Amino acid sequence: MSSHKLAGVNDDFLKWLNKKYGEHGEVKAVRGNEHDYLGMTFHFGNGEVKIDMVDYVEDMLKEFPVKFNKDTEKAPAVAGIDLFKEDLSKKLNEKEREVFHRTVAKALFLCKRARPDIQTATAVLCGRVKAPGRKEWSKLVRMMKFLHITKKDKLTLSVGKGITQLEWYVDAAFGVHPEYK
Repeated sequence: MSSHKLAGVNDDFLKWLNKKYGEHGEVKAVRGNEHDYLGMTFHFGNGEVKIDMVDYVEDMLKEFPVKFNKDTEKAPAVAGIDLFKEDLSKKLNEKEREVFHRTVAKALFLCKRARPDIQTATAVLCGRVKAPGRKEWSKLVRMMKFLHITKKDKLTLSVGKGITQLEWYVDAAFGVHPEYK
């Protein structure tokens, strides 16, 4: 995603991208205040950007085997007081473990982009995907209940007054340090 107050700068950048990578397929530009990218929709306006992953959350909920009723299913917080307690309960069977792993992986993608409110619970559950037990499953169900009642939430990023220049950086490290090969 590139941005500049002068449209010509973006035009020149697009030409450069096509010259460099066009042999693999044309690089196309999308202009305007709304952009779709990797399951996210960016809405720009009024000095802020909203990152919308509502459809992604709804797909997660649709795929999850436990269904929730908005009127009766409440989870006022993403996690309970037992979040960090070790699970010594009976382990999940292979099919349940697969659903657990897939759902936690999707939550990890979500929490790093548009839903930082589930980040702590997701981090804990990530550490339990190898051998989750029944209590870990209950923690995942609670997080999914929370997502169910907050599924329309979007992340809004903005800057305060007095900021005259906005900069963003991309970590695009594609190499691996030789010491870790």
